[in-house]
Amino acid sequence: SDDFNARALRPDWTLVDPLGDSEALLTGNELVLRVASGASHDLWTNALKAPQVLQPVADVDFQTVLKFESASSKVYQMQGFVAKQDDRNFARFDMLFAPASGYPNGVLKIAGSAIVDGVGELQLEALAPAGTTRYLRVTRSAATWTLEYSSDGTAWNSAGHFEMPLHIKQVGPF
Repeated sequence: SDDFNARALRPDWTLVDPLGDSEALLTGNELVLRVASGASHDLWTNALKAPQVLQPVADVDFQTVLKFESASSKVYQMQGFVAKQDDRNFARFDMLFAPASGYPNGVLKIAGSAIVDGVGELQLEALAPAGTTRYLRVTRSAATWTLEYSSDGTAWNSAGHFEMPLHIKQVGPF
């Protein structure tokens, strides 16, 4: 647990920067992940290119709430939370601004995905109001993963749940 209100990452957090072109900054009240433009920073099957700030955790049930100050507003721009067993087995929960039928300027998608043995599969997806959705809440109970989203951190909307056994070793934002 961390609200990132310090000036430096605590020693139990590690910046994972696969492309070597990102940085994690703490402003005193938030974590800022800066990503260079011009390269894909995806976190998917055979494309673990997104910077992540990870913390080792015990393999137990948990609930976490993430507040994002920046809005995903450009096509394929995303931010989210990852729970990792290893680089080939992890659960990913994100806000993704993407094209969609009937939305010529794009739409904010709230999504949960399972990557098992290096093969990714979208497990759940919901459309959310762009510009107002700022919070994600991820709950793990045994092998059940539940994803919710909110504009204020109080009233929650369900994006759904899925089953995925996972021996978690690290979690964090990306």
